[in-house]
Amino acid sequence: MKYIKFFSLVLLIAIGIGSLLFKYTSSAQVISPTGRVNLQSSQLVFWYDNTLDAEERTTTFQLTNTGPPVAVHVQAFENKGVDGVQTVFCQERDFTDFYTTNDTHLYIMTLPILFVKNKNCAFQGSLIDIAGCETTGINLQNSKGFIVVTPVVSETNLAPISHQFLFGTSTIIALEDEDDAYRISAMGRDAVSFVDGLGLPLPQGTILNGVTGGYEVLQPDVVKWDFDAIDIVDDDADELEFDIISISFKDSYSSIIGGYSAEPGAVVWDTLIFNDNEIFFSCDAKPQNCFFDYGLSADLEGGDTELGDVRLCDLLEWVDFVEDDDEGAGGWIRTEVSGYDPFENEIGIVGLINEDLEDTEDAPMGASYMYVEGERFVPPTPTPSPTPVTTPTPTPTPCLTDDECDPGQVCEDGFCEDGCKDDDDCPPGQVCEDFVEPDLGQCVPTPTPGGGGGGGGCSLASPVQLGTAMANILIPLIPAIGIGFRMIRRRKGSK
Repeated sequence: MKYIKFFSLVLLIAIGIGSLLFKYTSSAQVISPTGRVNLQSSQLVFWYDNTLDAEERTTTFQLTNTGPPVAVHVQAFENKGVDGVQTVFCQERDFTDFYTTNDTHLYIMTLPILFVKNKNCAFQGSLIDIAGCETTGINLQNSKGFIVVTPVVSETNLAPISHQFLFGTSTIIALEDEDDAYRISAMGRDAVSFVDGLGLPLPQGTILNGVTGGYEVLQPDVVKWDFDAIDIVDDDADELEFDIISISFKDSYSSIIGGYSAEPGAVVWDTLIFNDNEIFFSCDAKPQNCFFDYGLSADLEGGDTELGDVRLCDLLEWVDFVEDDDEGAGGWIRTEVSGYDPFENEIGIVGLINEDLEDTEDAPMGASYMYVEGERFVPPTPTPSPTPVTTPTPTPTPCLTDDECDPGQVCEDGFCEDGCKDDDDCPPGQVCEDFVEPDLGQCVPTPTPGGGGGGGGCSLASPVQLGTAMANILIPLIPAIGIGFRMIRRRKGSK
C-alpha cells in the first residue's frame, strides 16, 4: 500500500510540473500569437536603437492619430552597456503627449534629449536645429530597447482606453551610411472584450480594467524566420549585421503610477537552426530579459556588442551550415517560446544589413516581424446567474370609509386592508368570523344547513341516535336470547 501512495505522489508532482511547462491560459484574456502591423490599433510597440557611440545608429519613430483627440502615455525601456558589459536592464523612461484629430508626431533621438517634431516645430534644414520643437524631457542616448504607446483618459489620468485609431513606424539609421536603415511598422494591439466570447474590439473610449476588457495578449508558441544566400567567404561575414530582436513585457492594469503600465517581462527561447540539407542544430535554451538584440552565431555577430557579445546559438560555428562555398549558407530558424506569465507579451523581429554589397538585391536586407505559430484563444462567454423573480408588493388603496374598499376589506388607518368587522363587509355568501385579531375578522364561506324533514337541521338526529342506542343494548343480549329459546324447546320436547 505504501508503494501505491508513493507512486501516486510522484504522479501528482509530475502533473504539477508538467502544467507549469505549458503556456498560461486565463479565462479573462484574449490571447493571440501576433498583433497587427497593417491595421490601426489601440496600443503600439516600437523597436529602437540609439547606440550612437558603439554602433553609430540612431532612431526616429512616427505616430499618427486618425481618430478623435487623445492623450498617450509613452514608455521607453532602455538597455545600456559599457565595454561589452550590460549595465542598464529595461529601465523605464516615460512621458505623455497629446494628439488632435489627424495629427502626427515624429520623435527624434539624435540629440541627448528626445524631442518631437509636430505642428509647432519647424526644421531649418537640419535635424540638429530644433528651435521651436517640443522636448520630452527624457534621455535615451546610447541605448536600445523598445517603446510602448498607450492611449489614456488624459495626460494626468493614465487609465487606458480603447482607441483604435493609432498607427506608426520606426526607422533605425546607420549614420555612417544612411543607405543602411531598418524601417518597420509598429506592432499594434487591439483593445478587446474579455467577456463577450468573441474578443471583439471595444467601443471608443472604453476604460480597460484587465477583467472585462484589455489589450489582446501576444503569446506565440513559436517564432521563426528564414535566411538564404548569405555569402561569408573571404571574410564577408564582417560586413553582415544581424539583429535578432526579442521584446517581452507584461500588462499591469493596476500599476503604482495609476492606471495602466507596461512592465518588463522575461520568457525563454529554445532554438533549432536548420540548414539547406535539413540538418538542424539545437541551441541552449536562453532566458530572456525584456529586450535582447542577438547575433546569429559565433561567425555572425549582431548589433549588440555594447550590451555584450550575445548570440542566439553560442555553440554553433557558421561553417557547419555551408553546403557549398560558392553558394553560401541558407536555412531557417525555429524558436519555441515558453515561461509566460499572465498578461505577458512576446514579439520577435529579425533584421539583416550587408554593408559590403552595393546592390541590395544580392542579399536579403531590412527588418520584419518573425513568423509565428499559435492559436487565438477567446474565453467563453460566462453564463449569467438567473435573475430572481420578485413578486411586486401590491400598492394599498387609500380610503376614508369602509364603503370605499372592495368586499372583504375594511378601511384601516386611511388604507383598505383585508378583513372584516361584520358580515356586511364580506362578499355575498361569506360571513365575518373574528379570529384574526380582536378588532378585525376574516370573511369565510357561510355554513351550509343540513337537509331532511321538519324539526330543522337536527330532525334526523334523534331517531338515528335512538336506534343506535337500542342496538347497543340488544346486541349483547343475543346469546342470552338464544339460550332462552333453546331451553323453551327442550321443555316442549320433554312433555
